[in-house]
Amino acid sequence: MFNLCPKKFKARCCVGNLTKEQKLRIASESCMVGGGLSLIGAVATWIAGSKVGNRAEAQRLGIFIGLWVPSLLLTASYLTRKADDEAMSRYDEDVPFFEEVM
Repeated sequence: MFNLCPKKFKARCCVGNLTKEQKLRIASESCMVGGGLSLIGAVATWIAGSKVGNRAEAQRLGIFIGLWVPSLLLTASYLTRKADDEAMSRYDEDVPFFEEVM
């Protein structure tokens, strides 16, 4: 099987050593960054394309790229919520809510 981490880096940060919560948070942050970059890309495409080439084509491409923003941000929100649920489920299993004294 393909190993992502060389042996000398095994003890350090490796995808295989991350918990499910950490993986979800990394994916959430990646979607958040992607949403921001696609917003910047949409505006840049709209402005630069309007000045250089076919204005209508640049506007359509800018709108198409701009449509990625809500999708990526909603995905980031969903993944953050799943990571929070994962963190809470870990605490629910470890700590009993009530302990009988008698």
